[in-house]
Amino acid sequence: MNRQRSERDQPISVPRSFFERHLTRIRDIAALKVLLTIYERVSTLDEAEQFVAEEELFADRGLLDGLRWSATTRPPLGEIRRGIDLLVAHDAVVRVCVEEGDHSSYWLMPKEPDNVTRLNAIIHGETQFPFRSSPAVVQPRVAIERPNVFRLYEQNIGMLTPLIADQLIEAIELYPERWIEDAIGEAVSLNRRNWRYIQRILQRWETEGRGDETDRRNQGASGFVQPEKYLHGKYSSLFRRGD
Repeated sequence: MNRQRSERDQPISVPRSFFERHLTRIRDIAALKVLLTIYERVSTLDEAEQFVAEEELFADRGLLDGLRWSATTRPPLGEIRRGIDLLVAHDAVVRVCVEEGDHSSYWLMPKEPDNVTRLNAIIHGETQFPFRSSPAVVQPRVAIERPNVFRLYEQNIGMLTPLIADQLIEAIELYPERWIEDAIGEAVSLNRRNWRYIQRILQRWETEGRGDETDRRNQGASGFVQPEKYLHGKYSSLFRRGD
């Protein structure tokens, strides 16, 4: 019991980048909770092992309970996945896929200079990945993963410019990822390969709904209003306090 109490009372190191870059840019509460949970987990690891298994976050009871009480109708697991995508898009976290034969695992690492240096050494075969599930695999394949929405846009629409990346990040904050993927697919099927048309599709679905779907993003069955719609959407200037 004393050992458990002493471990629980240990301070957790939060990098300066959280306050200098991420705190002002990351507006989504799920993403912030996921990021703080990652910091908590890597604080118990050695410097060479700053990777957190993605599946550990999906099983984290504190994180799941914390997201269950947020003002959204989305399930906690979906919020964790969306939070991870936003953190990767904001360059706060690196998502890594490790392939060992037929098995793939996904890991998250705070994007700090020392961590990036270690990751590059792993990718180039200069050192081993610290967590390997299969001793029979001498050197697993390690690759950096980008948000699926980013990959879909580049594969089907065009080059991902900084402006488009920012607009995709805002879309991930406002809409289910499946909506964005489907909107890209619809734009491609109609040969309207531009972000403005994709935005119009998403706005129409938000206003009119999608067939039998009841998730309207602005108000769920519980009656909670989605605050990000008004704080960060196109009507944000009407709801923000003046300077």
